[in-house]
Amino acid sequence: YVCRIFKRETGENLQDYIVRRKLEEAVLLLPERKVGEVSDLLSFSSHSYFIKLFKQKYGATPFQYQKK
Repeated sequence: YVCRIFKRETGENLQDYIVRRKLEEAVLLLPERKVGEVSDLLSFSSHSYFIKLFKQKYGATPFQYQKK
């Protein structure tokens, strides 16, 4: 029920919103922490899942992003 209300009010799926916010936070944490640590801090189910989602959103892996 909460998911339907959230979608109606924001136009965004609740799960998509949570993942988007986690990835935005990851961008802030990556310059000062290791990729695995960021993944753990943000409670992703696995490091590979975090890397996959990050690459989909930003077009680069977290490792590539750190090097920039």
